[in-house]
Amino acid sequence: MSRLVKRIIAYIIDILIITTVCQSLSNTTIMNPNLNKYEKYRKEYNETYLSYIKYVGDLSKYYEDKKITEKEYSKLIERNKDYEKLTNKYYKDSKLTEKNYTKLLKELANTYKKISEEATYNLEKNSISEKIIYLLLVILYFVGFNYITNGQTLGKKVMKLKIENIDKNKKVPIISYIIRALLMYQTIYYITKLIAILFLPKAEYNNVISVAYSIQNILDFAILTVIILRTSDGRGLHDLLAKTKVVPVKKKLIEE
Repeated sequence: MSRLVKRIIAYIIDILIITTVCQSLSNTTIMNPNLNKYEKYRKEYNETYLSYIKYVGDLSKYYEDKKITEKEYSKLIERNKDYEKLTNKYYKDSKLTEKNYTKLLKELANTYKKISEEATYNLEKNSISEKIIYLLLVILYFVGFNYITNGQTLGKKVMKLKIENIDKNKKVPIISYIIRALLMYQTIYYITKLIAILFLPKAEYNNVISVAYSIQNILDFAILTVIILRTSDGRGLHDLLAKTKVVPVKKKLIEE
């Protein structure tokens, strides 16, 4: 098995550990006082999404032949009462033209987007504890635990890997683990979400989060790309900045 595959598996194991613990703690009212509100908004969000998908599906089905009969219209409204007013806006004289069909889909998408953004904001507002818990777990696990175990998370231990200083004679300093933790594990994205939900108005929140999400994806891609391109040592962008490298654990060390 290649070192890259081992690192990916180790990463997945570690992320599963962190997210599982985070979700377990976040789903208690002790750690998350707004849990009931969060569950309420999540239910509303899911219902809105399912309603939107159902209506779009029915609308597309009935309009396959480029027309909607009065009988089909009645079925459409009966199954999707929440969209009756919007449908009537474009279903004129018992017909729906192709032009109005396109306009209806566009307005429907814009309406859902606004509702979705509002629901997402309410969900994020009532899950601040989850973000704090996640960031604390990242610090404790990927910084503290790594430092104590000399560069071996549980995932790396399973895959027989460890983090080393580029100078083999020196221990990896804690600042190196901090740099690695900041660049990986969507830490920047979570920090941005936490700051945005605490200090930014609702109107700006979604734009900032969208940018942060894109930046995190670009960073993740850059890290993986550098790892793949550096075939000699497999050091990623985070390794270069932290002056570390991931190496196989020697057999002697495993036996000890």
